[in-house]
Amino acid sequence: MAAFRDEIVSFLDEYLDVQGIRDYGPMGMQVVGKEEVNRVAVAVSASHACFSLAAGLEADMLIVHHGLFWDNDSRVVGKAMRGRLETLFQDDMTLLAYHLCLDRHPEIGNNVLALRALGATPTALETPLAGVGYVGEFAHPVLWEELAERAKSAFGGEPFLFPSGPAETKQLGLVTGGASNSVHVIEAAERGCDTYLTGDLSEPTPALAAELGMNLIGAGHYNTEKLGVQAVGRLLEERFGVSSVFIDVPNPL
Repeated sequence: MAAFRDEIVSFLDEYLDVQGIRDYGPMGMQVVGKEEVNRVAVAVSASHACFSLAAGLEADMLIVHHGLFWDNDSRVVGKAMRGRLETLFQDDMTLLAYHLCLDRHPEIGNNVLALRALGATPTALETPLAGVGYVGEFAHPVLWEELAERAKSAFGGEPFLFPSGPAETKQLGLVTGGASNSVHVIEAAERGCDTYLTGDLSEPTPALAAELGMNLIGAGHYNTEKLGVQAVGRLLEERFGVSSVFIDVPNPL
């Protein structure tokens, strides 16, 4: 069943509240493709490999978390950017990107879905953790070894594990992607978190977590941000009757 490109874009822009948070680049439609959409591909990050896989699966629209354009990037269309754009143009494929708005969404956001995958209940926060994240409560305290296994199962790969806090976790602070600055770790501790989980870890983070008496998990930037785009694909299937496919370009970082 075909849907119209602009109807999908308008729906997602409103549903994800693109205007509700300032981002590091333009979000929503980044490259205009064909008007009718039968198949939507979803992926974490824009790349030539991702675009080629989507084209091979005859996707009319590709939705990514990390798009092509960022505020601090050069405005020169160099070799890499040209190759990416040519792949999209050749297949008349529309590209959409939703970054922070997808991280923080209360229903299909990366952080909410990640907490639920770990067995925690997201708590409503007046001020999100690190601007986009959540704190999750476990109905019953979870042993560190069990939580580590759940992280492996939920995100894949081998997370970096630093058991420097309590043997059991009751309250988990979670911010997918890259949120390991000292201010983020300290904020999680001040909110009473026993454990803090993010994607990327910076070198000073484990020592700081240990000094704060908190466990730390680095589950990978890419791996922690797969859930949101997959949920977007399922949402569009239900609302517009299009088919969706997840494009996995594995990245351990």
